[in-house]
Amino acid sequence: MSVIHNIIENTRKFAIKATNPQGGARSVLKKLYRMLPRQLRASFIKTECANYLKKDPNIQMVQIGANDGIHDDVFYPLINKLPWQCLMVEPNTYVITALKKNHEDSVANITFENCGIGDESGSKTLYWCRELPSVASFFKQHVEKHTAGKGVAILEETVPVLTFNDLLAKHPEFRTANLLLLDTEGYDGVILLSIDFSKFKSDMIIFENVHIGSRQLEEVYRLLNSLEYSLYKDKEDTIAIKSCSANKTIREIARVAHRL
Repeated sequence: MSVIHNIIENTRKFAIKATNPQGGARSVLKKLYRMLPRQLRASFIKTECANYLKKDPNIQMVQIGANDGIHDDVFYPLINKLPWQCLMVEPNTYVITALKKNHEDSVANITFENCGIGDESGSKTLYWCRELPSVASFFKQHVEKHTAGKGVAILEETVPVLTFNDLLAKHPEFRTANLLLLDTEGYDGVILLSIDFSKFKSDMIIFENVHIGSRQLEEVYRLLNSLEYSLYKDKEDTIAIKSCSANKTIREIARVAHRL
């Protein structure tokens, strides 16, 4: 599958360079690309959701694994310009400093929480490196995989950890949200399976499926299906969305999600 995906992506990149952005050929190729199975395409779900949400100034978001707020974060321009209500959770003390600085001028009302989220409160070892802080993880092997051959030192930091339920007890205003966004480099499944969804309601959940083991991912999908979420997946991410949301923008995304 990875060989086929690489061929498709290299062809896509060549087509982008070889065609006029405003021309008919580019439009046809784009439509053909979107007709491919999601697992053969690059990850677009998160970007497409952001394109819809940029029209809505009234979003309440919980972000677990906020990193520095900019790196690979398609929601940064929205948070920067729209008066969203945001709870941003980041365990790395080095990175959260950058996160706060990068959002100094953001319009959104942001609450920062410097901790990890896990299936029990306490503390855990976070593995990370200064050269690639975005791959910080509670799983050392995950960081080793992404830094192999790069000659970088893997650092260890003991960080405080809250369960998601304890996080909500500390910030009860976020017991309901329009968007729960997770990017925890392999820990998304653990977090999702630990949430008491009788105490937390979110119209839409976006998380990385690429770093979750197949057995745990199936368990996550069964849980979300039982909660009446509709699931849409691509190569890297999954969105779980409720078509009955009171939020008009979320309902609009739900109507078109099968085409994203």
